Amino acid sequence: MSEEDIPLREKLLAAKEVALYRPKYTVLLVTSSFFSAFLDGVGVSFLIPIIEVAQSGDAAAVDASGLMGLFVDAYQIAGIPFTLEYIIVGVTAVITGRYVLSFVTAWAREYLRADYTRYIRQQIFEHLQTAQIAFIDEVGSDDVLNAAITQTEYAGRSVSKLVRLMQAGLVSVVYLGLAFFLSSYMTIVTIAVLGGITVLIRHILEPGYTVGDRLANANEQIQSIVQTSSQGSRDVRLFSITNELNEQFKQSIDKYFQSLVKLQRNKAAISQLYRLSTALMVFLLIYGAVRFTSLGVGGLGAFLFAMFRLAPRVSNINKHLYQLEGDLPHVIRTHEFMTKLREHQEIDTGREPAPDSVERLAFENVGFAYNSEESVLEDISFNLESGETVALVGESGAGKSTIISLVVRLYDPDEGAIMINDVPLTEIDLNEWRSKLAVVRQNPYIFDESLRYNLTVGNRNASEKEIQRVCDIAQVSEFLSELPKGFNTRLGDDGVQLSGGQRQRVALARALLKDADVLVLDEATSSLDSNIQQLVLEGIREANDDYLTLMISHQISTVKDADLILTIEDGVVTEAGIHETLVSSGGKYNELHLAQSGANSG
Repeated sequence: MSEEDIPLREKLLAAKEVALYRPKYTVLLVTSSFFSAFLDGVGVSFLIPIIEVAQSGDAAAVDASGLMGLFVDAYQIAGIPFTLEYIIVGVTAVITGRYVLSFVTAWAREYLRADYTRYIRQQIFEHLQTAQIAFIDEVGSDDVLNAAITQTEYAGRSVSKLVRLMQAGLVSVVYLGLAFFLSSYMTIVTIAVLGGITVLIRHILEPGYTVGDRLANANEQIQSIVQTSSQGSRDVRLFSITNELNEQFKQSIDKYFQSLVKLQRNKAAISQLYRLSTALMVFLLIYGAVRFTSLGVGGLGAFLFAMFRLAPRVSNINKHLYQLEGDLPHVIRTHEFMTKLREHQEIDTGREPAPDSVERLAFENVGFAYNSEESVLEDISFNLESGETVALVGESGAGKSTIISLVVRLYDPDEGAIMINDVPLTEIDLNEWRSKLAVVRQNPYIFDESLRYNLTVGNRNASEKEIQRVCDIAQVSEFLSELPKGFNTRLGDDGVQLSGGQRQRVALARALLKDADVLVLDEATSSLDSNIQQLVLEGIREANDDYLTLMISHQISTVKDADLILTIEDGVVTEAGIHETLVSSGGKYNELHLAQSGANSG
């Protein structure tokens, strides 16, 4: 995303959104910054009475005018003697107050930065939990991690930069006001010089947004490559693409390095150019003060000191503005991601509570298409009642998994209806409905926690007896003794400590422990050998006669005992019946049966 692709309005809106986060807190922060800047200016102004009184003694207060007169009046109103000692006490108090306010401002600024980062991360995570699965699949885990962790860090940093920018601006206004009060002529010259330098810098240096955008792009590429290398480490090595990934990573890290160095170099150039200009400008100002103004030694000293204090602030304004421009691409991308998350939330139209007990699940002439394209399912109808099992068979891509997706309400039908105890599924509260489901997928996700944690995901209050029971049914007990810490063994990222079959058994056990009304098995035993598979299926059938079980399988041996078997071809039910009937009919189901029987006998 180049700078030309982002209109100025969008950049300003991004900056505005950052600036308006916690507005009351920001106003308090700016007020604190203002008084800190004001006290800083007052502290510099104390140079005049210190020098004048040190040179002239008490006579300095007689007929005093300008800033000197203001100090004399202030001391008289406070009833404090205008002596060098009390002037030193005054400047000490002012400087102390200034640095106390500076500390409070710095602390509050970093608090605001961290709080903004926390807020964005929380918003992303919470919306991610209710985002459409299709959107998460489309975006990819690397982009999600990048948005939630890396981009938000930069976005939070932009708050700090914006506050620093305002602080530097306020201090600059105070010093300019002081300088203008002392000598309007020399102040105008100073503004012209510093303004000219600012224009020159903007013309010479590459815009901070452009460099920051390249940095953001490179960071996304790095995140993606690392994610690929980590999650696909086995395939990366098996297909010998390690060198290819190394080269991609090297190119991305080089782009990141070059962009980061350029960003830091340009920031340093801004700072040092202003320092150089200030040093040279001092001699010009001394010459101008001597030749064209009537400033005294104290006034000249205060003016020059104000200039020394002003120049770094103006430098900081440009530096922080440049840094803010560099962070804006991350802010914009973060808010774009959050906007997409909000736009792709699961829509829960259900207002009815889920039934206490699910007795019936029926598809009535259901049709469905992804994104209004060609139909994936057409006129699907079947009835599943408590204690029954309906099995779906067919080739890959026939529409079986889409039926499961409709049951768990990842999507809603375009035509027809799914009825739960004679109530349309779309009218039932989504979270309550899912609490009635226990789903086991072909490749179940295993949390990087203990075996006990994974088993009790759906039922944290399960007793030891209940846990042991489902482990026996799902044949987890068969390998439990091999785990070094038994139920307390950490299973690793996505169950890396387990084999594919063991992961499926853990997933089956936790589904049974949830004790839901509807059990959905999507190729749930495909990684088990035939003996274990039969033991598990028999255990499930004997465990609870009240389950409504919906299963998908390519293996005829796992579905032959189902109460109803549906053959799905191109989104249409072409056969329906029990195993014996379908085998004798000579249709697609029989073809699959013969093919698998032949393969097994061979």
